[in-house]
Amino acid sequence: MADWSISVVPSNGSMSLNPNVFGVAPGAALPVQQKDLVSWNNQTENILTITVAGQTLTADSWSSTTAYQVQTLGTISYTCEGGGSTVEGSLIAT
Repeated sequence: MADWSISVVPSNGSMSLNPNVFGVAPGAALPVQQKDLVSWNNQTENILTITVAGQTLTADSWSSTTAYQVQTLGTISYTCEGGGSTVEGSLIAT
């Protein structure tokens, strides 16, 4: 099970990335620590592809990806593609 989850939700014909952490605003970078596990919770009708640090994770509609383990420190950018939309997000690893 992942330490952290990011919900991917429909938003104005695209998607929004919402960290499931109290005090972290929707669309904001998720603060994590090295070795933490992060998953993406697909709350859309589309199959999603998450690309992070050279890894590709997929999530069917209304399911979650397998966990990504944070390996490096600093800003880790990722993309989320599905349903004809691509959005970008980031993890901030300390």
